[in-house]
Amino acid sequence: MNLTNFSVICLDFSFDLLLDWLRLWTTAGQIVCLNLLVKNKQTQAGD
Repeated sequence: MNLTNFSVICLDFSFDLLLDWLRLWTTAGQIVCLNLLVKNKQTQAGD
């Protein structure tokens, strides 16, 4: 097993983990983004 193969396997594994995390956090992220957008619109309307 050479180093490049090992690196590719590691990258592959961490990429899968990353995708799982993204799936988990996408919903939360969307909610946060929506809240921020709403707040921005409110402050702009207030000016």
